[in-house]
Amino acid sequence: MGKLKAILILIVLFLAPAVGTATELTFPLKTQEHSKWCWAAASQSVLTFYGTNVLQCNIVDVGLNYIGSGFSSCQATDPDGDWEDDFDVDLPYNVGVPSLADIQNVLANWA
Repeated sequence: MGKLKAILILIVLFLAPAVGTATELTFPLKTQEHSKWCWAAASQSVLTFYGTNVLQCNIVDVGLNYIGSGFSSCQATDPDGDWEDDFDVDLPYNVGVPSLADIQNVLANWA
C-alpha cells in the first residue's frame, strides 16, 4: 500500500505543472493576537489580501456572535496572555473556536 501511495504522489507531482501554471500570491500572514485566535488571524490575512483591514477583535466578535451581547473582545484586557481562560468563568458566551460556517460568515460580513 505504501508503494502505491508513493507512485500516486509522484504521478500527481509530475502532472501538476501540465494542468496549470502556478501563481505566487503576495499574501499577508497575520499573527494571532491571543491564544485560540489563529482562525481570526487567518481570516484577517484573507481580508487584508482582498483590501479590507479589520481588527482581529472585530473578527472574533462576529465569529463568536458577540455582536449585540454587550461584550466586545476589543474591550477585553489580557494581562497573562491567556485570553480565553480569563473569560470562561465570567461570560456565558462562546469563547472557543467558531465553526467553519461562522468563519465563512466572518469573511462574508466584510465582503
